[in-house]
Amino acid sequence: METPPCSPPETETAPTVDPGAVEESGRTGWIGWSFIAGCALAIPSGWLLAYLAALPFLLGLFFFLLLGLIAGATMFRFGAQAAAPSRGAAWLMGTTVALVMLLTTLTAEYRAFPRSVERVVRKSFYESLTPARRTELTRGVEKFAASHLAENHPPGGFVGYLRWAATSGRVTAPRILKTSTVEYRLPQRGTLWLIRVALSLALVEWTIMSQVLGLCAAAKSAAHQPATEGPNASSDDVS
Repeated sequence: METPPCSPPETETAPTVDPGAVEESGRTGWIGWSFIAGCALAIPSGWLLAYLAALPFLLGLFFFLLLGLIAGATMFRFGAQAAAPSRGAAWLMGTTVALVMLLTTLTAEYRAFPRSVERVVRKSFYESLTPARRTELTRGVEKFAASHLAENHPPGGFVGYLRWAATSGRVTAPRILKTSTVEYRLPQRGTLWLIRVALSLALVEWTIMSQVLGLCAAAKSAAHQPATEGPNASSDDVS
């Protein structure tokens, strides 16, 4: 009597490992550091851009592109080890950093407005001025700039400067030490100033988000990688 052939022993299949899960489990940092790093870099960058934005032929827009990429890359670097943010959170972080950079630029422009007018007034004098006369000139121009914005572009201050730059960009300033006047003009004013501000925000937003959204894309691609098989193959693969 023949004995029935023994069936081969079943081999156990090793559990598969999801590389996306492994990667996500290793990303335990705080995504807030990415936002803080972006804001910390946006403030000095925005201040520098205030002086580069007035380059002729809108050449200053190149620097908005460059510094936006640097800010975005910095945010990506600080967020690479953090848990992946949602797309909504990524857009919120990136847009806020872009607005911080642009508002810093506009604030620096506003604060430089009296000094810019003073330089034009000062150049109208061919004789040298004593320190006391220079101080009188500086204070007189500062007082005039503040009163001009408050009276002609209420409520004055920062908002008044934005209204002035977007609608006029010209001012007839007294020479303070003389009874005559001189005219000061923004390098970019009126419609051109509005176009430059809009393009600046668009470029900064685009370059920052091109980097920040990578935090979401990297986590998504890792989560969709195929599972790797264990060292032992299944019984179907045994020849």
